[in-house]
Amino acid sequence: MAPGRDPDLIRGARRRRPSDPKDPHRAIWLQAIWASVLVWTGSYRALFTRVVYTEWIFFGLMAVGLLLLRHRSRDPDGAPPLVASWAWPWVPIVFAACAFGIAVNQIVEAPANSLAGMGLVLLGIPVYAVVRWRASRAAHGDAI
Repeated sequence: MAPGRDPDLIRGARRRRPSDPKDPHRAIWLQAIWASVLVWTGSYRALFTRVVYTEWIFFGLMAVGLLLLRHRSRDPDGAPPLVASWAWPWVPIVFAACAFGIAVNQIVEAPANSLAGMGLVLLGIPVYAVVRWRASRAAHGDAI
């Protein structure tokens, strides 16, 4: 979803320019500031070891989610909802194992940088909680 249209994004960041309603300038600035924070953490290698490896955790979780979704969406007679191939379910299982292996390897090789990166990623949880809380209060008409 585009940053300027994301309902979970901070409300002020969704505002657009009156002169160009297609320009989510505040969301772009917010992303630029976050990218600058990440760059200030050090070199590209440090950025990679701190942040990029965490994406592999989410890639692996996405593959596991695909397995669970497909398993839960079977017909009552047990027929899979999609065309079965010789690679199912091995490809998502191998992909998830490799993704988690990459993440674990990074944690073992550079534990301090990995934990710092995980901390940066986990900072998003309280931000998300506050944004959702404010949105639910605004939807119910409470003052913020």
